Amino acid sequence: MANFQLQTYLATAPLWDEAKYNLGVIFNTLTDGRKLEILNDWPKYLDLLLKIEKKGVEERQNNIREALGKIESIISDALERDRQKAVRETATQMQLQENTASGTQYDAQKRTREFQKRLDRFRQTEKPPATPKPNPLSDPLWSL
Repeated sequence: MANFQLQTYLATAPLWDEAKYNLGVIFNTLTDGRKLEILNDWPKYLDLLLKIEKKGVEERQNNIREALGKIESIISDALERDRQKAVRETATQMQLQENTASGTQYDAQKRTREFQKRLDRFRQTEKPPATPKPNPLSDPLWSL
């Protein structure tokens, strides 16, 4: 009879199914005197159970909020690291392009200087065009 009364109370109690099952199992292990005490003071015990359950729900919600906050922080940190990495890569890429352009310009100037030196050396070693020697036989001025 006491078990039927507990089942009736549990059926109408706003508790989780798991809590109702656990209460039924625990109730069966109690002494008859304790069972009667619980059944007689059911509203008081139900109120206590609801407070405990509410506290558990609040703790779970707080844990979930805290976990979500930590996840958000981890994601934000990862995104910031990725952004900084992209900035560093862009700066490195720009520096590499700048170095390549500088090297190309330097090489072009060096080739121009070398070409100019070769041209100058060629001009120095080049003999001025020789004036043809007059042929006394064919030159009319020679005979004068």
